[in-house]
Amino acid sequence: RSRVQEEALPTASSEEYYPSVAITQLMKILKDQSLSSHHMMVIQAVLFIFRTLGLKCVSLLPQIVPPLLNLVKTSQQGLRDFMFQQLSIFVAIVKQHIRPYLPQIFELVHEFWSQPALQPQILTFIEEITIALKDEFKAFIPDLVPKLLGILNLSSSWCTSS
Repeated sequence: RSRVQEEALPTASSEEYYPSVAITQLMKILKDQSLSSHHMMVIQAVLFIFRTLGLKCVSLLPQIVPPLLNLVKTSQQGLRDFMFQQLSIFVAIVKQHIRPYLPQIFELVHEFWSQPALQPQILTFIEEITIALKDEFKAFIPDLVPKLLGILNLSSSWCTSS
């Protein structure tokens, strides 16, 4: 293990030490495609740690968020659906601390918006982000309005054709 990694870990006497060690190992599993059959359980374990410790885990976000977002990009449809659901829960836990990752998050939202099966999960995810950011969310509205109107347009044309 490198000296930088050792310095990044809290000391064994701190409350964050064991969750930090667990998260480090879970992220290794998440980054290994040969262990993809375990990815859902890893995500559930990470969320359990975050639910248990709440905002005490915010310091672990740089270690967790990039691999989670990458997994959304690279996973199969079923896992992607699950990932958007779990990311919604994750944002509800970490709240405004998700802010540094918003460019990557909205890149994913735009990338997968065209998949109708994911839209309910993506909308829930966006809802959690709006709750977490409150007024700061205004900056993202111009990019989202056309997509939201597209859903309403499809919905209204579906209703008129039935």
